[in-house]
Amino acid sequence: MKRQIAILATAMLLFASGCTKEGGTETSFAQTAASTDMDNAGTRPSAGISDENRTDGSRILIAYFTRLDNTEAELEEILQGGGPYGSLDSSLEDSDLDAVASASIQLIGDEVQGSTEAVARMIQTQTGGDLFSIRTVQSYPVNYDDLIDQGGEERNQKYRPELSSHVENMEEYEVVFLGFPDWWYDMPMAVYSFLEEYDFSGKTVIPFVTSASSGFSGSIERMRELIPGAKVMEPGLEVRMTEVAQAQEAVAGWLEKLGY
Repeated sequence: MKRQIAILATAMLLFASGCTKEGGTETSFAQTAASTDMDNAGTRPSAGISDENRTDGSRILIAYFTRLDNTEAELEEILQGGGPYGSLDSSLEDSDLDAVASASIQLIGDEVQGSTEAVARMIQTQTGGDLFSIRTVQSYPVNYDDLIDQGGEERNQKYRPELSSHVENMEEYEVVFLGFPDWWYDMPMAVYSFLEEYDFSGKTVIPFVTSASSGFSGSIERMRELIPGAKVMEPGLEVRMTEVAQAQEAVAGWLEKLGY
């Protein structure tokens, strides 16, 4: 995915989107922040896990799905895609960043991340697990309305998007943290594809979700149906998108309660 890195150092917060339909039950949400590594070309981190970037001795996988990794477009094009909180101005430099109310995309320092990715990286900092980005072969639309329409149609048809990223040696992991945005009060269907690709028997799966207000919306129960041989732990972590960048403490407290 192309990125325009030169403009990022001047911005502090980004676009409000996320494929969460409004109207869910209000819950209390944790928050998080993290930083992401970019290679010298300014591209996103690799989707796969290789032997050289696997944490020594780690049996923890932190898998996540984020809009940012699944939309092939220039960053500013994504920012202008609209959403329940509107678009930014003509560019990051021209935007009133203090007015941004929510974000499926976060700017941490001078680096851009998806909201769910930011939570995943905070979990990685505490647990030392391996990060894995769930990516689809088909790119999702830039325009917010088109994006939620496609997400809703996929859900109605119980469609399983083909994935372009895959975990090697899934059998090595005992614990899988699994993160996603709330789309239509459910997991994105790409997460269904991920869960159905591997044998989770005997593994512990720990969910976390980013959303505008609706939280898990029953997705933990659906997760249990998909992977009955796994232990799906609760409470999962619910993070409001508006609060992602300030959530370090809450994420650390949640992990401590889980024993990490």
